[in-house]
Amino acid sequence: MPSMDRRLCGVMLVTLITGVGCTPRYVAPQPHEPHAVLKTRFVHHAAPGPMLALQLWVGDAVILRDRTPVNRGVVPPPHTRAFRVHPGPAAVRAESSFFHTVSRMVTRQVQERYACGTQQSGFGTQRSTTTRYCTRSRTQSQMQTDTVVDGACRVGGAFHAHAGKTYVLQYEYYAHQRCTAQVLEQVPSPDGSFQLVPVPEIAPPPS
Repeated sequence: MPSMDRRLCGVMLVTLITGVGCTPRYVAPQPHEPHAVLKTRFVHHAAPGPMLALQLWVGDAVILRDRTPVNRGVVPPPHTRAFRVHPGPAAVRAESSFFHTVSRMVTRQVQERYACGTQQSGFGTQRSTTTRYCTRSRTQSQMQTDTVVDGACRVGGAFHAHAGKTYVLQYEYYAHQRCTAQVLEQVPSPDGSFQLVPVPEIAPPPS
């Protein structure tokens, strides 16, 4: 996947930050099963907020979801991980978001049910008295915490993962809606070192 500069606004940021929703988790192959290794390296050249949320998708499943405090204005160290992935076409998407929270008192109208007398029903020996209930509105104050996005970006593409090979996903964040990502193959050299070779991008596999 050649370098891509996808200037996208942070879609699904609520899910990214809060970690809620019905997002399936990626089911990685077992160590004894055929697999490739995908290393991830998130690099941020700016830190516009005090909290950083990261998310990585493979296909329609999330393989990485992390959030950590950072110092606003101080570039955080690279975030690196390694995962086993299934061989074959793989669509990947990396997202990061800097954010902070703000708490405020809000007032809402709520409905409540209360006893407001009795009522009778039936006739003769079957006549009975029961409590009658009414509803009314009242004002209720409560503390609400809102998430404010300070900067976010998402980028993605697809490549073909081959069993037994190691790949590096290099994600770089520069500013709000400006980031790049590149997948490179880690090719070993005879002297024990390795080279990073760009991987061709392919059409995303059907979902």
